[in-house]
Amino acid sequence: MIQEIINARLKENNETREVTSWHPSRLGSCLTGVYLERLGVPPDREFDAQTLLSFWLGRTYEKAIAELLAGDNKFEWQVPVKWTEYDISGKIDTLYLIEGNIPHEIKSTNSDAFKRIKSSGPKRQHQMQLWTYLKCLNLPEGNLVYGDRGWGGIAEYVVLLADKELENEVVEELEILKKAWETKVAPPITFDEKDWRAKYCRFHQKCLTQ
Repeated sequence: MIQEIINARLKENNETREVTSWHPSRLGSCLTGVYLERLGVPPDREFDAQTLLSFWLGRTYEKAIAELLAGDNKFEWQVPVKWTEYDISGKIDTLYLIEGNIPHEIKSTNSDAFKRIKSSGPKRQHQMQLWTYLKCLNLPEGNLVYGDRGWGGIAEYVVLLADKELENEVVEELEILKKAWETKVAPPITFDEKDWRAKYCRFHQKCLTQ
């Protein structure tokens, strides 16, 4: 009974919304799938109840971390950003007024993923996401914060707007998406079946037919 109620609530809260721009959170993933999603093509599979619960727990945990960090200080949550040149829009997790508007992007992980991040560093797609937010806000730096949902550990990484490698990677992907949208021709797949981008692309079977 309780499980059914939870599943129903999670499904209600995850109703599909029309995608009308490119989202920073999708950078670094399968660009063919990103294009098809905005085009309105139905995915190969919908999110199951376990995945939806994981998303909800992640969002809840991330906001709780932000509230703990802010303490009694006011902070802005889910701040809208835009980059008109590349038709980018999204929401950065938070701007802390006490720290001169330094943006924080908070990611929750399980303990195994947290250990990998501590060992090898932040995920590139998350760095690309935060760099794009910095560009939209014209701010010099931001903090990428990972929280371990299992043991409560925190890992923090600085992302700089002046990072030219990140800038080149972001702009390259946005140019690909811009061209695809203008020509209505999906970006080609540039990786093999073993790549994580293939595994996590919900449009993978459709990507292969483009």
